[in-house]
Amino acid sequence: MNQMSRFDERLHNRKLALFQLLEAIGRELDLNPSRRADAETRYTAVSTWLIGSDDPRLQSTLVFLAGSTAIGTNVRPLGGEEHDVDLMSVLLGLGADASPSEVKALIGRRLRENARYAEIIEEMTRCWRIVYANEFHLDITPAIRNPSCPNGGLLVPDKELRRWKPSHPKGFRDGFDGRALLVPRFRTEMQKNALTADRGSVEPYPTYNPVKGVLRRTAQLLKRHRDVYFEDKPSLSPPISIVITELAARAYEHLVKNHVFENEFDLLLHIVKMLPIFIDERPATHGKWAVWNHATQGENFAEKWSRDRARADAFFQWQRVAEAGFGRLVDIEGRDAIAEELRLMLGARAVNKVLDDQTGEISVAREKQSLWVAPKVGLVTTASGFAAAPVRANTFFGREDDDPS
Repeated sequence: MNQMSRFDERLHNRKLALFQLLEAIGRELDLNPSRRADAETRYTAVSTWLIGSDDPRLQSTLVFLAGSTAIGTNVRPLGGEEHDVDLMSVLLGLGADASPSEVKALIGRRLRENARYAEIIEEMTRCWRIVYANEFHLDITPAIRNPSCPNGGLLVPDKELRRWKPSHPKGFRDGFDGRALLVPRFRTEMQKNALTADRGSVEPYPTYNPVKGVLRRTAQLLKRHRDVYFEDKPSLSPPISIVITELAARAYEHLVKNHVFENEFDLLLHIVKMLPIFIDERPATHGKWAVWNHATQGENFAEKWSRDRARADAFFQWQRVAEAGFGRLVDIEGRDAIAEELRLMLGARAVNKVLDDQTGEISVAREKQSLWVAPKVGLVTTASGFAAAPVRANTFFGREDDDPS
């Protein structure tokens, strides 16, 4: 084997190990099982209370989840903050002539009829928030059918409650799920099963799946990077999650349909790099910024950018930093140096937990002489299920001539 081949193989293995590390950090960003169970229980209870009203307008309500929880990209908040669960309450029996403020008030009155909710409810601009202190909060957004949308879109209140505006959270969810099902092509392909997977009513809470696939993990990592990056920049407005998620999904779809990659890490890097390309409209051409929800006409996820150019600037500034940060990981030598970079990018808590766990697993595997490297996976502690080869005590984060002793 010549030196160039050795270098390429080593770089490839470094990227495999890096993606494995990022995957583990992503799992650590998932909500813990007890929080998920509590959120599901309270979602079901609130939804059942809403549709159990004696008011016929509420008896025909459709309740379902929206946002990050619905598509499986939510992340633990930084520090001890509460996470949010978005809930849509669609009053199917009302038409577009209904007043947004009256529909919102109708839902609020029903919630306050419950003594428990009356104590913990907060009125927000367009929704009602039920706050479970130090845990999470449910944001309940009122909605009605959109007669102008042929595929089941909705109308939700604008922030002044003066008019209805188009939205389609289910359409967004379905579009994202469809893109996430697309299977990337890799040059050294191996089996990747893990990556392919009018009465009132309440849709079931989504089942938790720890195997997210490249798109969902990338969206989670980008959202956490955003949280960390803007944590000490209170004067800037961070890009909202749905903008990041939609752009990542479009980039992923384009890349998977048109390119073949060496490994998952390279795919992740290209997604981050291509985020700005999939912004639909820009001031230079059409007079406004736009990231449209293609499931319905008129829902612009980036509508605030045109009113406040600083929001657009903050997005592009963050995206450049994220692209540089993830790309820099490949060139950093040494496990400790990579760990420090990851802490700066994704926060110390999740990174430290993953590294501590990995150190323990690798130490045990090294003692048992069962440390392996598997193509497309990286370091593993068993060769079962992989075309794997035993390796020295090396995490592919050091130099070629590192002495592991």
